Amino acid sequence: MRRTVLALLLLAGCTPSSPAPPQPVAVAATAPAPDPQPAAAPAPTVVGERSPLGDAPCTVAEPAAVDRSSPAAVIRGLEAAIERKDAAAIARLRASAASKAILDERDTLRARLDFLGGRAAFWNRVFAAIQPGDLDALDTTGFGGFAPGPTARLHVVLGGSLGALDLGFTREGDTWLAAF
Repeated sequence: MRRTVLALLLLAGCTPSSPAPPQPVAVAATAPAPDPQPAAAPAPTVVGERSPLGDAPCTVAEPAAVDRSSPAAVIRGLEAAIERKDAAAIARLRASAASKAILDERDTLRARLDFLGGRAAFWNRVFAAIQPGDLDALDTTGFGGFAPGPTARLHVVLGGSLGALDLGFTREGDTWLAAF
């Protein structure tokens, strides 16, 4: 056993004549320096009345008079509004003055997202695929040869990968609205 201990000591680099390993020096314990207090930022000043849902949307100017006397007039008005990039006119063709007396930013945003920008090319293709005879028949006889009612639907065959599309219209009083 003694040999084993000596072999281990030799492997560790110790010899019987080597001095004792140095003892660690005791260091006086010092207290850590206190952290400086961070400067407190003043609370923000709230201007106006705050609500948990944010600000109400701003109203937008009403578009020029839009013809909504028939579904064909709605289609023609929609086509012209897309060509002019008139989001307010598109919004008014989708919302009646009775149910939405004043248009706001949300209405025009929805119109821009649905009909303008990258979607304008799609809608131009839809308008090009509408047959004038179908619009005339829709205005006089309603959908499918039935008498005109509170709703109407126009089936448009686009062809290719787009297939077909049904355009819905709703009548409120004397005006028609795009329900698509």
